Amino acid sequence: MLNFLINPQMQTKVHYIGHERNMVIQIDNLFEQPDDLVTYACASPEFKPVSDYYPGVRKPLPESYGETLMLAIANPIRTIFNLEQDSILKAIFCELRLTTCEPKELLPIQRIPHFDTSNSNQFAAVLYLCAPHFGGTSLYRHRSTGFETISEKRSITYAKTLEREAHAVGLPNPEYINGHTALFERTASIDALYNRIVIYRSNLLHSGNIQPQHGLSATPDRGRLTANCFITF
Repeated sequence: MLNFLINPQMQTKVHYIGHERNMVIQIDNLFEQPDDLVTYACASPEFKPVSDYYPGVRKPLPESYGETLMLAIANPIRTIFNLEQDSILKAIFCELRLTTCEPKELLPIQRIPHFDTSNSNQFAAVLYLCAPHFGGTSLYRHRSTGFETISEKRSITYAKTLEREAHAVGLPNPEYINGHTALFERTASIDALYNRIVIYRSNLLHSGNIQPQHGLSATPDRGRLTANCFITF
């Protein structure tokens, strides 16, 4: 049986990122028994690919994961992001993820930072269940527009600018982004650490720091395993 007990000794830190001073919450030692999640990941059913842009495979987490997670992080999110204290936060689409796609297989859109939604009322929560050398998460600024977040108002300008740049500069090389490029500047990088969770608005430009040289294993306890949720309010 999965144990989702929150560690009362967890440590919380807030990062202020880039020119826009976007906040990222980092919580270390979140669960008392994170190994239970790895055991669950290794058991049946197996991970499966999903037909979107995530470069790997996924496995749903039980509903109780999201419910317990919110007990730990709802109040910090309300406080740090200055939300109304009666805001109702809910974790959705909670799943385990393994990065497995080889660089040569990446689509052009998978080679640049992305944003999950232009809705600023959604957060992403990524729990690392792997060793630090598999890579954490970086935040980026689009150089020509200066955008670090993509709001609904900015989305059309951003898309049109990217299209022009693709024609002028060419498509990015078939590799994972992990640092500065001609089009994007890395504003911060948060290291992976076992049982560390990072929480940020879903409209931030971001990307995993994928390290293919350390292996892109589809075996949960040997690869870049994370537990991901979106949080809405």
